[in-house]
Amino acid sequence: MMIAIGGLLTFPATAQTHPALNEGSTPQASNTGSTTQTHATQISPAADQKISVLTGLNEMDHYSWVRVELTADTSYVSATGVTTHPNVQIQCSGLANKLSVMFYTGLIQTDSDVRIKVGNLKPLYMLYAELGDRGTLVYGGVRQQRFIGDWQNADGATFAAALAVSSPVLLEFHPFLSSSTVVARYDTSGLLPELVKHEECKSELLKLRKKD
Repeated sequence: MMIAIGGLLTFPATAQTHPALNEGSTPQASNTGSTTQTHATQISPAADQKISVLTGLNEMDHYSWVRVELTADTSYVSATGVTTHPNVQIQCSGLANKLSVMFYTGLIQTDSDVRIKVGNLKPLYMLYAELGDRGTLVYGGVRQQRFIGDWQNADGATFAAALAVSSPVLLEFHPFLSSSTVVARYDTSGLLPELVKHEECKSELLKLRKKD
């Protein structure tokens, strides 16, 4: 059973009963260390070897953040001969109380289309903003047709939830100077169990459950 969570994406009802989404449970972080650096980033192993977890604490505003990164099952060779391994990054901020989603693709063609296919849903066009490296795309919404219709599901938490429970996820983009597009494939089956280990992420997923 699928439960609509606004716009074009869905959050399966079965995912909402995941035992880790129990408000009374204590998240078990995958960080094996007993302390957290005040400004440095820690990289921790996760149960899924394709997932890495980065944690940190902002000294200026005194808030913690968590970034869960999932490496794609596929890679490609760029026009310069470099093998590129795309990844998706879900960042949870203890200050802003929100989730943001970014895709590392490597350099892409300027203003090129990016499409995403979440689980069994039809491919959707993705609105994105490029970071300065032109290889990291910040998610901003989806729509069904290239130039028609309003962008929907701009909320990062909604999008992250859909990714985490709808494996596989496919991302199609056009690498810089390439004659064709490539598709990055992600097995996201391990994302939800990892996200709910971290209170910064889990609290936002709980808010989605309460909306339905």
